[in-house]
Amino acid sequence: MRSLHRTILIATISIMVPTISLAAKSTPTPTPTPIYTPQVTQISKTDAERFARLKEKGTKEISRRTEILTKQHERIEKMVFLRENDRKALDEQIKAEHKSLADILVLMQDQGATLAQMRGYIVAINAQYRTFSVVAPKVSIMIGLDHLGAALEDYDTISKELKERSEALKASGKLTTTTQTQLAAMQQKLDDTHTRYKTIHDSVLPVRATDFAAIKGTLQTQRDALRASYEAMKKILEEARTVRQALDKA
Repeated sequence: MRSLHRTILIATISIMVPTISLAAKSTPTPTPTPIYTPQVTQISKTDAERFARLKEKGTKEISRRTEILTKQHERIEKMVFLRENDRKALDEQIKAEHKSLADILVLMQDQGATLAQMRGYIVAINAQYRTFSVVAPKVSIMIGLDHLGAALEDYDTISKELKERSEALKASGKLTTTTQTQLAAMQQKLDDTHTRYKTIHDSVLPVRATDFAAIKGTLQTQRDALRASYEAMKKILEEARTVRQALDKA
């Protein structure tokens, strides 16, 4: 009876405990996970390229303007005719514009600058161009006006000399009508150029970058007037030579 119970118990245990195989199991080869590059990496690379292009573009433009302003500053220092206050006012505008550009350049060199910030700096450079496009032409005109003023001073000396000689010849009855007419025409051109000088000076020196459209027109008008003045000076010189030759022959 005990043998039967033992047999039943062994059979029951055999059913309840699963058979454990000791044979080595083969490990399946894992399927490689495909490398996935997030889209954000591509965008960052593109942004970096855009950032570099904008920075290069802005730096070049600032360098171009700075070079122009530096040359104008040097020419202001060499002025010989304009009053000291006029030269000082022009130089202050040059320095203010130079500082504005330098401040933007410092921001652009910041290693932590973002693409959005760099775009903002380019916008600032473009906006600053309105001021630059007033200051640079204005100073250029005033530099030319300084040369004109110095030339007028020399021509006044020549005119005075010719007048004195003509008066002496007139007193002796040797001054011809033709020479008198030529001398009068020369003096009239000289007087007109003096008037034009004053108009250019009073129109250009006070100019500020406020009403850009109106200022641009003013600068263009006075630039043309300056060119006309130089052309007039050439004719004055030719007429002065003619009068001098006539006086020498008298």
